[in-house]
Amino acid sequence: MGGDGPSRGLQANVWKLYLYHFLLNLGLWWPIWVVYLQEEKGLSLGQVGLLEVPFWATIALFQVPAAALADRWGRKLALVLGALALTGAVTLFGLAVGFWMLVLSYVLWAFSFTFTWGPDSAFLYDTLRALGREEDYQRLYGRAWGINMLATVAGTLAGAPIAAATDLQMPILLTIGLAFGAVLVALTFREPLTAFRQEMAASFWAVVREGVAIAVGRPVLRYALLFSGVATLASVGPLLFVQPFLVGHGVTLGQLGFWQAPVRLAGAVGSLWAYKLGALVGEKGGLVALVTLAAAAYGLLALWDSLYAVVAFFAMNLAFVGARPLVTDYLNRRLLSGQRAMVVSLTTLIYALVRIPASPLSGYVASAASLTVAGGVLACLMFGLGLLVLSLWQRAEAREARLPALAP
Repeated sequence: MGGDGPSRGLQANVWKLYLYHFLLNLGLWWPIWVVYLQEEKGLSLGQVGLLEVPFWATIALFQVPAAALADRWGRKLALVLGALALTGAVTLFGLAVGFWMLVLSYVLWAFSFTFTWGPDSAFLYDTLRALGREEDYQRLYGRAWGINMLATVAGTLAGAPIAAATDLQMPILLTIGLAFGAVLVALTFREPLTAFRQEMAASFWAVVREGVAIAVGRPVLRYALLFSGVATLASVGPLLFVQPFLVGHGVTLGQLGFWQAPVRLAGAVGSLWAYKLGALVGEKGGLVALVTLAAAAYGLLALWDSLYAVVAFFAMNLAFVGARPLVTDYLNRRLLSGQRAMVVSLTTLIYALVRIPASPLSGYVASAASLTVAGGVLACLMFGLGLLVLSLWQRAEAREARLPALAP
């Protein structure tokens, strides 16, 4: 592509996306948010899980329109809106008075997800495609998610001592400025979609129709998306269970960050090494290995009631985060630019549809019985559903391999 201005601008998109992800995920609330909701707002663990219902329901309702907006009017606009929504969400979360203000903050948080999870993948892939570097996607997107996880590690290590030195609200308030920094970075992005105008649909609704038709009508894409839903179950433990698990085993507030940091770091390792796993066994083989690892980790949590069972959360987060570069690369290589954000964003929609029942039900089982029982239930679900979707996916790939080559 050379060293001209447009090329330099597109190349800068890569490191700017890294900075955007870092600021967006440097949440100082990471190590204390469940404790904050329980101690400051008086919520039970079941109610904390219940709060996720409007969050994931909002994603389920608005993920498709947000992704279609990114395909029709640009990835940059979507990423700016995502960072703005997060800034508003953290502000409300930190200043919330009453349950319904917390619900509103969760809804805004959900809007942030719809504009970032999916459009960020399409933004990077189209940037690399315009530069003739599509083969670098797995590695660079894995690196972006590695930076996500490193940001959560930094936030986890810093947030707990800040909370211990001040109060549980202070880390949340400090995060507002970091989220707004991501807005400023997104405003400097160069839009990569302009290089592929000929592949774009004629209207917003055409983007929606074509994207859904492709995802539903092509079985290999459909089952790849469903398998990403199975991988979503790996996220329940690191997000919902880890803090009550640590507190229940005697870890103090000031130590929460120390114990959770390796969990976040394991996610960074998963994302940074996912492309190597994909190169070794393929995207599908890598996804199968990661889902199996997460299911086994839930089994360990169910069988070993010890503080050292925290290693199970390492494996869960590694599997969940490592799966995203693999599944999005599998989808991206089978899509045109005018469909990319729409179809890839369906991974987030499926993520939401899985978390809507999984979070409150898992929280209820953990509250009514124990974390070990909840771990056993999730282990069985991941093993059973993983085997079912995998068999359907393999059949779909075999059928597609027998079909004549399709024209672009």
